[in-house]
Amino acid sequence: MPSISKIPQHINQYATRLALEINNEPVENAMTIGDYNKYIRLSDPIKGAIGWTVVDVFDKSRKDIIVHNHPNGVVLSMQDVITAIAYDIKKIFASTNAGFTALDLTTTKKSISKNELLARSVKANEEMEIFANKLFVQQSIKPDINFYDIDQKIIKKMDDALDKEGYLKLKEFAKWSGAIFSDVKWSDYAKSKK
Repeated sequence: MPSISKIPQHINQYATRLALEINNEPVENAMTIGDYNKYIRLSDPIKGAIGWTVVDVFDKSRKDIIVHNHPNGVVLSMQDVITAIAYDIKKIFASTNAGFTALDLTTTKKSISKNELLARSVKANEEMEIFANKLFVQQSIKPDINFYDIDQKIIKKMDDALDKEGYLKLKEFAKWSGAIFSDVKWSDYAKSKK
């Protein structure tokens, strides 16, 4: 039997609309929806917030959902998942021009502690870093090269490989933890609204 989110449906729909609004932004944007059991409070978007953390970027009030975009088109990262777990975020979205991926942590198995969730996500993130390093070696890219000097076709090829591997890590983490992993294409979302 599939898990059912503990986040109210209208809040999930609102967060999805926010993800759609920022999907084509050229720099990373991040917003939070907090205290959804009482009211919807949306933080101002933080533009160019690559490397943001919940504490550094947003005020100290409770966060229930983070919606942000990935201008490079990649899925939700394991670093995003680590942030969500560390700060008790209930759901995190990564929006791209093609759609969004999200992880709903309200359905994680009660038998798994926060420390176990963190340890598993950190391990998956480390595995992603090893995978990325192997891609650099396969492409004969030296670690000290300026990122902008790398051929864009090679960058695209590496991004695609990282995206596939990241997708598998997210699905594996969701299956293990009981979290709900979503992968929604905007074309499918538009059809569901008709």
